[in-house]
Amino acid sequence: MIGLVLAAGIGKRLAPLTDECPKGLIELGGRSLLARLLDGLQAAGVRETALVVGYRQGLIRAALGPSHRGMPLRYLENPAYARGPRLSLWTGRAEFERDGVMLADGDVLFAPALLERVVRAPAPNVFLAEPEFADTGEEIVLYCSGGGLRPPPAALPAKPGRSPFGERIGPASPRESETPWDSRGDRVVAIRRGVAGPPDATYQAKAEWVGFVKVGRAAGIELAAILDGYVRGGQTEGDYEAALDALLPRHRFLACPTDGLPWIEIDFPQDLQAAETEVLPRIARLPA
Repeated sequence: MIGLVLAAGIGKRLAPLTDECPKGLIELGGRSLLARLLDGLQAAGVRETALVVGYRQGLIRAALGPSHRGMPLRYLENPAYARGPRLSLWTGRAEFERDGVMLADGDVLFAPALLERVVRAPAPNVFLAEPEFADTGEEIVLYCSGGGLRPPPAALPAKPGRSPFGERIGPASPRESETPWDSRGDRVVAIRRGVAGPPDATYQAKAEWVGFVKVGRAAGIELAAILDGYVRGGQTEGDYEAALDALLPRHRFLACPTDGLPWIEIDFPQDLQAAETEVLPRIARLPA
């Protein structure tokens, strides 16, 4: 399996912190977001990782180098990074034709077990899903069939913490990392930003997409073709989730729940503060 990390963006909402430093190189507990993500990919058994870079790419290349703990790294340049993430995913499209891909946004702080359970799930196509989330309209929402997505076990606090912008920063306990996922997760029937409203497809549950998805080679080949079609048609700006959504009628994607393990997407200064004071300590308390 190949890792594909999207790390080309500017991170304007974190300015002035990102005026000179790419968001992925922001350090938490002495390690950058990208270094922590590569730790997780390598530990989960990903054999090599390609990083799509753009903004201040020289700093990323210098910080991460040609390999990470023995895992080879490659860098793919998106010179049009300011136009949004769709072109970044298009830049990495060839990876989907080579092997199964673990696609990851480069701005998430997370418990390593979350990434491992997605990579090692028997199903070829798996989204990481947070069933318990505040739907403000800005989240990328997974619409799922079936009713298997559930909040964390009853033994955990009923009201986990959140950042001021709704990202889950919820409870971490030794029990959480032991919660198994048996691959009977709900099928994802649509993915879109919440403000777009619900899909036409029938669904029984919603979850926030955490930013990690495993894409098998069969679905990946079609995804690369969809992205090529967007670019040929001039549809190059905006989110890339529409390309994933187009796969769902023909490829079975499952939603793997977080089961209460902590994570946070870092978009705003408040998120960074929550990551430092709440999420990172919870991750540190998890068993190795």
